[in-house]
Amino acid sequence: MKRLPSGARTIEVARLLVSIFAGSTLLGGEVQAALALSSQAFQQSEHNLGELLIETSAFLRDSEVRGNQLSTLTIHPDWRTDGEFFTSRLDLIGVAALSDQNSFTLESKEAFIATSPRFTGNHQIGAGRRDFALSALDAFWKTGTWTPRFQWSPLKPENVGNLAGYYQYQGERFRFIAYASPISLPERGYPVRSVQGELQSTSPDWVAPFEELSLLDRQVDIRYELMYPDLQELILQPTAGVHFRYGTGSGFWAQAGFARMPLHQVELALEASLLASSLTLDAKIHPRRNAHLLGSVEMGYQGNSSGVWVSLNSERPLLLDRSPQEADWIATPLGPSQLGAIGVNFSLLDGLRLDSSLLWIQEELPPPVPGEITLTTPSRYAYSNAARFRAVYASESAVKYTVEWTLDIPNQSSHTSLDLEYGLRSGVSLGVGADIIASSTGEGFIGQYFGNDKVRGRIAYAF
Repeated sequence: MKRLPSGARTIEVARLLVSIFAGSTLLGGEVQAALALSSQAFQQSEHNLGELLIETSAFLRDSEVRGNQLSTLTIHPDWRTDGEFFTSRLDLIGVAALSDQNSFTLESKEAFIATSPRFTGNHQIGAGRRDFALSALDAFWKTGTWTPRFQWSPLKPENVGNLAGYYQYQGERFRFIAYASPISLPERGYPVRSVQGELQSTSPDWVAPFEELSLLDRQVDIRYELMYPDLQELILQPTAGVHFRYGTGSGFWAQAGFARMPLHQVELALEASLLASSLTLDAKIHPRRNAHLLGSVEMGYQGNSSGVWVSLNSERPLLLDRSPQEADWIATPLGPSQLGAIGVNFSLLDGLRLDSSLLWIQEELPPPVPGEITLTTPSRYAYSNAARFRAVYASESAVKYTVEWTLDIPNQSSHTSLDLEYGLRSGVSLGVGADIIASSTGEGFIGQYFGNDKVRGRIAYAF
């Protein structure tokens, strides 16, 4: 590989690593094995639900790099059983843009089978994908630290469960969970594809990377190519951890967790070579996984109408063995991180819930190695210091209002989300909403979407 000239040691592709591979359909849908068990072992729950949703978003500003509207179809079956011996859940979500049939993406939020409390009492053994809410910080901020996310909508990610076999003890006030798995599924979102050297996506939230670069006062075209790795390299990543919790849904509570698991986000390493004859930068994108050690301590108090919580997390990336071929690849540097958050909540009137939280994250990145090409990329964390306020009001007349405001403090950017939903007796619900992006810098996770203000309408049917 021909190295770039020393004057081009910093390659500005700051938005290249944002969601390129998060939406790849490499993994496809998770195929769930059919459970041929007796009717005594499984009995269908009264809460078998599903939802079919059509949503259309229209942007308030025209753009040459994205479409001005998008319509999506979402199917969300949620099948549960609670029998004498076993309990299970299969919670799937499938999303597709109506204008692109190849955009269909299937994800499982939870998919597990476990022994029933009626069979094993306080002890439970299970396997599959399950969200145990291992961290209050991760549940509120959706950082993707403890729990992977489904990022079809990057500004509104959804937490999904970790894949593992587990043992759980649930006492009156104490809970213990031990979990382990030889495989792990990375985060996914909307699909991105490589077409004739360009990276493209149907999603209007896709932030395209630079198409050319200035080297030695000359413009150089960049040609991208996604290199699909062996599936085993992505999923054969072991996970093991324990979780302790004291307390119930009210009063004082405390919890702690320790784990060794792969990073849920796929790392995109860049193999760059300069074709001098055509002044073209050949950029091959190699998806790969990293691992880290995690620890957290959280505590709080939940009263009848208010509560407070605090969370401290420590994370240390692990150095994995790489092949000699990968030595020249350029990747985002990783370093130990400290994550902290404090949150409060209030329940006012009937049906009004207020939540707010402050988040801070500090990552100690290693110093650059002299003589190596560096890559300026976004942080693997959406925020380093942020505040969030959320208000939800669900009235007795089947009307639900949701307002959420997130402030990226260092980058002086904010995202305001407004939603109104009205439920009809027939199982049909109607909704309207808006997303407003404000930024004085255009930097950071929120700032990169400046100009993507939009309104949306939706119709859903619950079955």
